[in-house]
Amino acid sequence: MRKFEDLRILVIDDSPRFLEQFSLMLAEEGIIKVKLCESAIQAKDILTNKTNELDQFDLVICDQHMDNYTGIDLLKILRESKSKEELPFFLVTSNSTKPNIIMMVQSGGNRFITKPPTKDDIVTKLIETFNITE
Repeated sequence: MRKFEDLRILVIDDSPRFLEQFSLMLAEEGIIKVKLCESAIQAKDILTNKTNELDQFDLVICDQHMDNYTGIDLLKILRESKSKEELPFFLVTSNSTKPNIIMMVQSGGNRFITKPPTKDDIVTKLIETFNITE
């Protein structure tokens, strides 16, 4: 069993406002081992392990709509080296249509978070994914 404070999370979004909001929500749950990634290009380097950081994370939370790469693009890149069991991936988007959810699942995503995310939604998904004890 894991605890919230043990999780190491990479959050990817090109919106500084969203990154700050997400970071604050995670911190409220005691999750302080969070790396914020402000660009899809920087995220690609991490996800292809060019920065030797990939093994430092337990979870990737990524926005769908960014410049240069989409969240699905980054998910596909990640799945070339890590399975969904090795490194879960949560896709965040305001476009929660059935085709987008299907594409995310077919690409190897673990969970879908609708924007704007709520703390309760995030906590529930973390508990389900990591079998967390509160």
